[in-house]
Amino acid sequence: MCGHFGFIYRMQNGMFPSHSKAFAEGLYIDALRGEDGTGICLIDKDGSAEVIKENMESSRFLQHKEVKELLDKAGKSGKALLGHNRKATVGASKSENSHPFIVEDDFVFLHNGSLFNWRKLGYDTEVDSEALARHIHGAIRKEKPLGEALGEVDGAYAVVWYDLVKEEVAIIRNIQRPMFIVEVDNGWFYGSELEMIRLVCARNSQKIKGEAELPVGTLCRWKLTDSFSDMKPALTKIDI
Repeated sequence: MCGHFGFIYRMQNGMFPSHSKAFAEGLYIDALRGEDGTGICLIDKDGSAEVIKENMESSRFLQHKEVKELLDKAGKSGKALLGHNRKATVGASKSENSHPFIVEDDFVFLHNGSLFNWRKLGYDTEVDSEALARHIHGAIRKEKPLGEALGEVDGAYAVVWYDLVKEEVAIIRNIQRPMFIVEVDNGWFYGSELEMIRLVCARNSQKIKGEAELPVGTLCRWKLTDSFSDMKPALTKIDI
């Protein structure tokens, strides 16, 4: 079991410090779902992405100077924060095996779940999640239908990725793993546990406008270049 926790900001001028603080609290609590690794990706308003990850639980991770500086930067120019807490199931507990994974410098990927046939996907990786990252990245770049690619996967998944080429955050899951999305005044929190998101929102004066569990097999996408008035999650049912 691993855990997702993240925030996507609606505005274009950098999120409020209260949003990055709420994200950090969510990542701290999300250690309940995994203590073997912690990682974050900051997506800047210019479309770039910065990743930090370590094989340690989140309370220690959040004390690192580099992590604090990245969260401070989010409060100035951040567009989204993607977080992950790892419970090691496949592969050793080391920083390289923590999430997010970066594929060919243009794709950032986070996964909750375990795969049975990951070696058959054709990638020489130590971790099933990295094989899945490369599999999905390859499908997208080759314009292969996502449903066809996911149909080749045997196992559980709730995945989040940021595509630097499309400047787009995407989430999809199957029935074996949860994912919830909560809308607040200036954006959206997402995570593996709804009560955790509610708690973080309550502690940080984030008024909830709507909440839902992401339907199974539905791709949820945010185009980060959209204007304030146009930005919203786009839902597409995927035929898997």
